[in-house]
Amino acid sequence: MDVHYFSHQTALTGFSAELILPIKMDLGYFSAGLITGCRSAENYHVYPISKFGTYYYYDRFWNWVAFSFRGAYHYDLLEVRHLDTYVGAVMSYCTVKVSYVDNLYTDPNMRGNPYPLPFKNFTKNGLMVGARYDFYKSFGVFGEASTGIMYLTLGLSYRL
Repeated sequence: MDVHYFSHQTALTGFSAELILPIKMDLGYFSAGLITGCRSAENYHVYPISKFGTYYYYDRFWNWVAFSFRGAYHYDLLEVRHLDTYVGAVMSYCTVKVSYVDNLYTDPNMRGNPYPLPFKNFTKNGLMVGARYDFYKSFGVFGEASTGIMYLTLGLSYRL
């Protein structure tokens, strides 16, 4: 079967802000923060099944926007200068928008038509572990692993 397709997905791109809370426990401290991020994907297929002399194709577009609240406990686990290690929890809400275009089912009332696509917004909670390293004054890099929406997060950071 001669099927032509392409599929691509952007990396989740976002922004986060975190506030150190004035609550100390043992040798560590707590923080709370907000994260927002977005991602998109496209899936395009062309099949050699002709209807009225044309090929069948479909094109699907997904857009996700995530809003997350996070809380973390920061503890100097490795005792490395300028390294901040932490564990925490994340609560996320994700909006999903899907559009679908094809050349076979143009009438929404037609039998077998794939419209509407039943994707719903969803929530997801997770745990995270991460580290931040300041390489110059208040500038640094960070990395996190999570069981929430964002499994692996890498980025640059600035501390006020």
